[in-house]
Amino acid sequence: MTRVLIVDDDADTRALLTGFAASEGLEAICADGGEAALAMLGTICPDLILLDAVMPGIDGFETCRRIRARAELAHIPVIFMTGLSDTDHVIEGLAAGGVDYVTKPIRAQEVLARMSVHMSSARDKQQGTQARNALDAFGHATMAIQLDEATRAVRAVWQTPLARQLMHDYFGVAASQIPEQVLDWLRTESSSAANGREPRSLAINREADSGPRQLVFALQQR
Repeated sequence: MTRVLIVDDDADTRALLTGFAASEGLEAICADGGEAALAMLGTICPDLILLDAVMPGIDGFETCRRIRARAELAHIPVIFMTGLSDTDHVIEGLAAGGVDYVTKPIRAQEVLARMSVHMSSARDKQQGTQARNALDAFGHATMAIQLDEATRAVRAVWQTPLARQLMHDYFGVAASQIPEQVLDWLRTESSSAANGREPRSLAINREADSGPRQLVFALQQR
């Protein structure tokens, strides 16, 4: 069952949102402040968090920042709840890591619609992460690189954690950076493929403490 964490110091708001969630078949868990929410998140991992912006103690903005700082929670979409005219709160909430906001007084259909959109998006991202982790588990370090045929510009679209680590180990580059040696090879081989010639693979050897290691790049035609 989809689980929603509702964080608000107002008991009436918590009751209202719990009722909305139940009507849609969602499991609602409530916290009356930031401290309580962070404590709960030590044992549960909800699919979405509805977070009041202004609360005593740790406010919603700081609560969201602390959530985003925890790797195991960073993927959870956080929707802020704020007063109708609190524009500064909206800006601060998004800067703190929120994905959206709803205004008070709460309107059931708006809240549910926004929750549905962001939970669907979060699931898609999570599935992509799981797929990349699965590639790594089988030793298939994978990096998707996009080549603009018109400008010859190259950029890394995504890469598995293992590929990111190997690129750092071999070339000392940051995530999403592509070394010049690989860029030159890619442009040459993509031109060969465009002219009907079979593209070759690129093998790079490096000495490591455990002995010689090899990193292989292959151009796949689509």
